[in-house]
Amino acid sequence: MTNKKQFLSDLVEIKNALVQFLRHPMTEIKHIPDWDWRRLIFVQVMITATTGALANLIERKTTLSVLSGIFISPILTLITLMVSTLFFYYCFQIFAEKTVSLRRLFTVILFANIPQFIFQMISGYFSPATLIGMGFTAFLLLVGFVENFSLNRKLVIRMIAALYTLFFCLWIWNRIATSRMDRSWNNETIEAPEVHLGE
Repeated sequence: MTNKKQFLSDLVEIKNALVQFLRHPMTEIKHIPDWDWRRLIFVQVMITATTGALANLIERKTTLSVLSGIFISPILTLITLMVSTLFFYYCFQIFAEKTVSLRRLFTVILFANIPQFIFQMISGYFSPATLIGMGFTAFLLLVGFVENFSLNRKLVIRMIAALYTLFFCLWIWNRIATSRMDRSWNNETIEAPEVHLGE
């Protein structure tokens, strides 16, 4: 019974924190909640499973795609967030000569990526939504890193600008490659074999 009450209490606190963040992301990213790993992973799975499933529903994909959005998306996103956390953790040690808390760093990155998760839901219909969402995420990372870890603003701007530029170039390359594949697929004609009656 105590565990159930604790779980419900956690859900209420998580809901309030997420609603408050969505209302005032620029303010809330400056003082992120001090959650343990268990709660952080739960929030990450809950958000990415929901947005992954909704993205496939919006694009009217198959039931299997919706299920993969629920189960596969959280796993892939968690791996990406952990790699990003380790990347910034060591970058701050090397370039800023500062060691920050891994858990708090993960929390900032998780919250900063919420706009990206949301915009990703409509990227199937409007592909630049990915860039817009990543732009919001980049800006929140900038504010979150500077305010929570007292890092040099210019250094953080250079790091995030370089990463966003790389992401933008990869997005452009992917769009060009996809467009070429679509054109080659549409231009291919399948010739039916000749049929000679009576032979």
